[in-house]
Amino acid sequence: MTDNGHQVGESGQVEGLSWNNYDIHVHFEHDQDRRRAKYHLQDVITGKILPADSRLALCLKRRRTGLNVNVVYSNKSKQSHYKNLWLCESSWACPICSGYKEGKRRKKMSSALADWKGSVFMGVFTVQHKRADSLAEVKGRLYDAYGHFASGRRWKKIRESYSIIGNVVANEVTWSEDNGWHPHRHVLYISERVLSDQEIGQFEAEIKELFYKSAKAKGGYSSMEVGVKVTARDKDEAIGYCYKWGVEYEVLSWNSKQANRDEEHGGGYGPFELADLYASTGDQKYRMLFREYYEVYKGRDRTTSSKGLEDRLNMEHETDAEIMSTFGKDEQDERLAGVLSWDAFKLIGQKHRRGEFLEIMTAFIRQTIKTADVINFLLELGMRVSNYDDGVVMIKSLLERDDAIHGIGEFDIDVGQLLEHIQADDRMRLTGDDLQGQVKNLVEAVEYNAQVIDAILDLQASYTSRGDLQTLSEWSKEARDHERWLEHKFDILKERHHNYLAECIMLGAMVGAVQDRKLDRT
Repeated sequence: MTDNGHQVGESGQVEGLSWNNYDIHVHFEHDQDRRRAKYHLQDVITGKILPADSRLALCLKRRRTGLNVNVVYSNKSKQSHYKNLWLCESSWACPICSGYKEGKRRKKMSSALADWKGSVFMGVFTVQHKRADSLAEVKGRLYDAYGHFASGRRWKKIRESYSIIGNVVANEVTWSEDNGWHPHRHVLYISERVLSDQEIGQFEAEIKELFYKSAKAKGGYSSMEVGVKVTARDKDEAIGYCYKWGVEYEVLSWNSKQANRDEEHGGGYGPFELADLYASTGDQKYRMLFREYYEVYKGRDRTTSSKGLEDRLNMEHETDAEIMSTFGKDEQDERLAGVLSWDAFKLIGQKHRRGEFLEIMTAFIRQTIKTADVINFLLELGMRVSNYDDGVVMIKSLLERDDAIHGIGEFDIDVGQLLEHIQADDRMRLTGDDLQGQVKNLVEAVEYNAQVIDAILDLQASYTSRGDLQTLSEWSKEARDHERWLEHKFDILKERHHNYLAECIMLGAMVGAVQDRKLDRT
């Protein structure tokens, strides 16, 4: 059990999450587990739940035009992250973008209220619902009731009585087997004077009555007992709770028993929990629930501040787009750790290992992982490493077409140790000598054929009769056909060589035949 209450197994990984099925034989620290979970859930949501949403599908999977995919390390956060990738900026469906946005807003509000002398407390608003109600219906009743509540003269008078200068409204939703959809609104209240517990209790009683009447006026119902709940939390806790969103606050802190007795959340699962349940169980119910949730909330703001609050707190207003423009940009605090070829990055994405790759790089820079483990991981993914003089690594796919014929000796594989585990046969030649010989012969043949074509073209200039030109044309056609055949044969043999080589390297990584050495940074 961690200090955050997360269930952690002997491996150090968080238990109960479907992404823990990925075993890469590397121990990660808990903060790194969170990052892996985000990327796993993003793959689940974009690939299996909302595959038709092209904006979501491209998030952190497509590079920006003309730029390399870089991995940079932040000395401040002690984390690695990708740079020069396209972002979806979704507040509701992307566990990475939503977590980043709300995290930035949370930090900004915490900084603005760091020296605030008055009270900061939180309220939660809900309306009555049945299990069979659709999310759109319940959300509509809640929004209508709250809009009526917050726009009347009675609320203005209450606000003035308790010196409330403004509030932040955050929208949240859960789902449970017993009660169905449970949308609710968290409201962070900011008073310019210190309110006593008695005053906060009186404030709660007044807004309960007002919200009850507002819900009734809009055709809904809010219980006087539980429809509104006000808590005088610690200031930082209240801010964090209001801006909480994303996998850190949801998936990594839940288990079924906790969720079922969590009264404040309606005893249910949050959206990212539903996505993870679908990934782990395959139950289509959870997939359809997440899709319903997304269709109802997409395009709306996750949090909003009351008019004038940011000016009152001397906060600079930032749109979602402006916040996301800072993602991965902190040049003064970061250093370039690696450059990924586009083929290598696509390979990482196809194997759903974007999160693991980032955390391998983080662990390597933190020096909490052996160099051999890094090389093993890359080889298992089918990638190879080159090194620049400044210590930055260039990572490419083994099968990347760079017109070179690579041998096993380039990859630090102990061939003798590998031979102890397998028996070489004609299908897999460890050194690739046979295939390399064939490829080199073909290269020579292609080059020779090109010389023949050039010679024919030279002769064509000196012949004038129709018969001579016809003969040269036939020779030229025959030579060009032969060249195309040779090039096709060359491509087939080269690809076979690369495939055999990749099999040898991946097998070597699995049986521990990778040489344990430090990466050459000279």
